[in-house]
Amino acid sequence: MRISTSQMYSQITESLLTKEAEYSHLVEQMGSGRRVLSAGDDPLGASQAVNVAAALAQTTALANNRATAKYALNAQEDALASATLTMQSALERLVYAGNGLLNDTDRRSLATDLEGMRDTLIGLANSTDGEGRYMFAGYDNDAPAYSLAGAYLVHRPHNLTAGVQVSQDRVIKAGVVGSDVFNRANPGSNTFFASANVGNAGTALAGTLAGHIAIGALNRTVVFAGIPGALTYTCTRSDGTIASNNLPYVNGADLNLGDGLMLPISGQPVVGDSFAINRISSVDPITGVGQVNIFSTLDKLIDGLEIPTINDPVALAAWKNTLSESSKILQNGYDNILTVRSNLGSTIKEVEALDNVGTGSALSYTKRLSDLEDLNMVAAYSEMVRRQTALQAAGMAFKASQGLNLFQN
Repeated sequence: MRISTSQMYSQITESLLTKEAEYSHLVEQMGSGRRVLSAGDDPLGASQAVNVAAALAQTTALANNRATAKYALNAQEDALASATLTMQSALERLVYAGNGLLNDTDRRSLATDLEGMRDTLIGLANSTDGEGRYMFAGYDNDAPAYSLAGAYLVHRPHNLTAGVQVSQDRVIKAGVVGSDVFNRANPGSNTFFASANVGNAGTALAGTLAGHIAIGALNRTVVFAGIPGALTYTCTRSDGTIASNNLPYVNGADLNLGDGLMLPISGQPVVGDSFAINRISSVDPITGVGQVNIFSTLDKLIDGLEIPTINDPVALAAWKNTLSESSKILQNGYDNILTVRSNLGSTIKEVEALDNVGTGSALSYTKRLSDLEDLNMVAAYSEMVRRQTALQAAGMAFKASQGLNLFQN
């Protein structure tokens, strides 16, 4: 086989250029820290890396969603923690308001205290997050949820909280709307309470309803009739049917209102006086129908405290009925706030648990991606030294061969 001098040079040059290219590629790998610079370096590994990177990106996006949800949930929880303390103070003041020794000056002072607590609660209901969005205003979070008078300003279909995807198969509500906090009866409530008609002219006082209340019992109204000294009462359900008809009134005895409802009444009503018997219920954001409205209830108490009762038994009876009714509503509203906080706390714990799972998944994906793409720097450095030495030796051999040809002796 014949080999010419030019063929020998060509083979040596090709080998030298190949070694230079391999060395340069290794230097590039070390500079980037990545083993796979293109799909050609490891086709199978590159394909797997694309899938792992996509999974890691999704995991990161869900982690960002969870961070957003936790921020919103914790912000609402902070506001409701303050609302809880304010409600506790208000309920304590109502116990004091029941003190029969208070004079009209004491009552006005108490009204001022409750006004401050009401304003504090409205401020909390209109709390904003770090970006100026109203936390309890649902989709209308660019405006306050409540007016300064306590009217709820958010209506359907905007009275909703946005859902946030916190895992591949879990979407949560990142908070609550104001109507579910300040205008909702505590879930599961089955309590009836009595409300005295504002036009009552007697001194009848309603107690706490008792008895084995029938399931599905309707709201009703009891009206006094007859003549002084021989009063009777009739109770009519909200559907117009009569629950009890023309029964004699006995001071201090329970009124039989039908369907298991018994109402203790003391004092002396007059003909035409009436009491509404309502199941405690949430206020509908559209119609306004319902009993649990923390702000209007506080307003009713404030108005009642500002009416003098000294030497006025009718006014005193009206105040006592207002206090009894409002205390039940505010207690139920307070219980509802505790329920909302409990639900928020459970959601926060769920998000934190998903965060722990997501963190583990992210670490696993990151490690797998590193195994597929990253360079072993120690092994690469050793390989670079070896190839550098081989390249230098090849270069020296090429240089030495330049003065030779196949015909020299």
